[in-house]
Amino acid sequence: MHRARGEYETALKWYAKSVALCEALSDRAGLAATVNNIGLIHRARGEYETALEWYAKSMALCEALGNRAGLATALNNIGLIHQARGDYDAALEWYARSMALKEGLGDRAGLATTFNNVGEVHRACGEYEAALGWYEKSVALCEALNDRAGLAATVSNIGLIHKARGEYDAALGWYEKSVAINEELGNRQILATTYNTRV
Repeated sequence: MHRARGEYETALKWYAKSVALCEALSDRAGLAATVNNIGLIHRARGEYETALEWYAKSMALCEALGNRAGLATALNNIGLIHQARGDYDAALEWYARSMALKEGLGDRAGLATTFNNVGEVHRACGEYEAALGWYEKSVALCEALNDRAGLAATVSNIGLIHKARGEYDAALGWYEKSVAINEELGNRQILATTYNTRV
């Protein structure tokens, strides 16, 4: 809750308590999840090297435990760091590793997220057709899973592609879909961002 509110210092204090208890109990699965969450805090603050260190700890624990779902999450999060830094080839490599695990696990929700992330990389590189292909895969899974939040994010990204191409009517159509879903979900913060990106 504190992380979701942006109260990062408070969140880190709670995570530190969790780490101490997990270590005392030899709860490596709980520890893997907690150190991943600590990585999320540092990524949100732009402290990418520190985030990578925490993700690496999570990855090592997940590998030792045979926790493929946790490993897939750590791999995806490492991809996000490389994406944020503009190292797109590295980001795609980490996403590919994450996707392979998620496909093996049948984790369709996780795949939808990673498909969207891969689309974001291609959009950043100006590879709009490739981006749209990945976004469409994400949309299909989000709709099949009734993942309204994931769908809202992806259709907004599709709008960004059309805006970049100067296809403003199409962009508005996609933004309006995103706004409608976010209004339905009560996502006021996301709505503010979407309103700002509208043509």
